[in-house]
Amino acid sequence: MKRRLLALAVVAGTGVLGILVATSFVSCGETKPADQSGLAAPPGEELEHSIARPEDGTPIYISLVGDAWRPIFGEENWQKNIVDDDKKVAVTDSAVFQESVTEFQDFPLYWAGAEFQGLPLTGIIRSYGPHLTPPEDHVILQYGTCTPSAGAGCRVPLQIRVEPYCYAQPTGFAPEAKEDTVFQVRGADAQYLSGALRLWMGDVTVRVSAGPEEEELNVAEALVAANGQGPARSDQQFPPLISEC
Repeated sequence: MKRRLLALAVVAGTGVLGILVATSFVSCGETKPADQSGLAAPPGEELEHSIARPEDGTPIYISLVGDAWRPIFGEENWQKNIVDDDKKVAVTDSAVFQESVTEFQDFPLYWAGAEFQGLPLTGIIRSYGPHLTPPEDHVILQYGTCTPSAGAGCRVPLQIRVEPYCYAQPTGFAPEAKEDTVFQVRGADAQYLSGALRLWMGDVTVRVSAGPEEEELNVAEALVAANGQGPARSDQQFPPLISEC
């Protein structure tokens, strides 16, 4: 099945992707008025091939970047880091995000929809590095934008990170990182760890970072499976934990 790929960036390990970095902070250059010219999206590879794990196990780091960032970065910086790089093509169609999450099949992928409480989905990061120490295999969904200060990054209002359970087990966190006792969210174990809410369901771990704890809990209550591997509605329970690794 052929699909459009409007933004693709691949580098080894967890290096900087021009405007997105591994910590999901954003940095940019001078802000200038957005110019929508020169961004006709060419046909791309099959979308499922862009975010699936490579057959040879090569560590990858892929980012699909929303066009909402363009006026924040400024036209010159956007063109330099996105359009003029032969490994990256700017996203100008929000349907790309919908396609990328629904076609993902490596593990259950949870999200809060294409938009959550006024925050549009503006970025998707796929990291796969089984040979790294520690190994990586996760998808990060970013909602909303932020405005970096000069020479510094910023954190988006909402970030959802999904990874296989065995990569982020509760026992792997130091006691001092656990900010609260374990409680239940729609049948899943949940706990505030290192400044974010984590949930364990089925064979994945979901990390919700949205600032105040009550906001993170609201997001957790709204999560649904994006790729058909889990509850389709927010009033359904999460699947039981599969804890064997």
